[in-house]
Amino acid sequence: MRLYKVIILMNLALAVGFLAGWLWWSNEVDRLRREIAAAQAASTERQGSEQHTGMGIVRGFVPEMQRLYLTHAGIPGLLLPTTTGFPVEDPRVSRGLLPGERVQFTVQAKGGELTVVAVYKEAGS
Repeated sequence: MRLYKVIILMNLALAVGFLAGWLWWSNEVDRLRREIAAAQAASTERQGSEQHTGMGIVRGFVPEMQRLYLTHAGIPGLLLPTTTGFPVEDPRVSRGLLPGERVQFTVQAKGGELTVVAVYKEAGS
């Protein structure tokens, strides 16, 4: 067999291999995108209806931004312990809260972020 025939066959085999690999890869990427979209939709549905309760300390409330800042303990599977500025569903939720007070709060996923829907002062704070 002539050398040029071997080179042509090798190039043809490489081209077929690359094409088959690209087709497999694009199918795999499409499948993964569908699975991610389904998981995100299920997560959004689940978070949208669930409320989560946490414990924290009031750091402040910014009325212009409608945000309540809390240093809070972790909520398993949802939040790590940190200080977070949560939007509040209703500004009346933050009435009477002073910085440094210990509170129990309830959050719910709304509009793509966790929103405080209720705050209760701990007894003795």
